[in-house]
Amino acid sequence: DQLNVERPVVVGHSWGALAALAIALEHGSKLAGLVLISGYYFATARPDVALFSPPAVPLLGDIVAHTVSPLAGRLLLPAAAKASFAPAPVDERFMAMRGLMLRPSQIQATAADAALMTPAAVTMSKRYAELSLPVHVLAGEGDLITHLDEHAEKLAQTVRGATLRRFPGLGHLLHYARPADVVDSVGAVHPEAG
Repeated sequence: DQLNVERPVVVGHSWGALAALAIALEHGSKLAGLVLISGYYFATARPDVALFSPPAVPLLGDIVAHTVSPLAGRLLLPAAAKASFAPAPVDERFMAMRGLMLRPSQIQATAADAALMTPAAVTMSKRYAELSLPVHVLAGEGDLITHLDEHAEKLAQTVRGATLRRFPGLGHLLHYARPADVVDSVGAVHPEAG
């Protein structure tokens, strides 16, 4: 509203797909539609939440985010990146950003997202059937983070008229390998934007 943007297409990836859905659930009539990539839409068991949430705890989180977490992040990032891109190879552009990912402020933001993700999915998933705007769901068939059957397929079945695009041989970060397909989905939702 402040930017005078009319009928935008909101694109969200992973946890950002929940943010896009929240915008649509509250302000859907103002949107042209959604493009959701590798999203976490329904509450599922997530062992990584316990691992990544401590920096979100007040006071303790500040200490952890400035000491242990950056060091642990350097050790865990190669394996996490491999799991995020699998079955595709890791894109070196992603690894080039590791310094940004391991900043204490980013670690704490990621921890807050991890802590709030499951409760948000529980609350919001009860309302997905209310959506009446175009929704394009993109998902890698090899996604090890948000499994296709638990999230993308289920969302596409829940939202009336949603379109699911599956990408064989790609994982959670499919937009690195297929940015043109993301742009095509935006154009399909809002032809003037593509």
